Amino acid sequence: MFTKGQRDEQLQKLARSGLAPLFDRVETPREKDVDAYLRLVREAELNPSSTYMIGNSPRSDIIPLCAPDCTPFTYRIRIRGNSRTRKSRKRTE
Repeated sequence: MFTKGQRDEQLQKLARSGLAPLFDRVETPREKDVDAYLRLVREAELNPSSTYMIGNSPRSDIIPLCAPDCTPFTYRIRIRGNSRTRKSRKRTE
């Protein structure tokens, strides 16, 4: 997991979500920019063409991933009354 924020707070959120066992590694960079993504890809020995980022912020989740040749996905949640609708999009060339 690659998430921005205070490390302790992010780890607590992950633990509360029940998803912590799904992640071998949790990174909390100061900024999610091109350099941070490249460092993660290098240090975790990831293949950029099979590395995906799912996020809701074009500025920090999508745009920086265009340079390292990873595949970003974005989502947004619309709240209508008491229900939530999720929309997903894959970046298109």
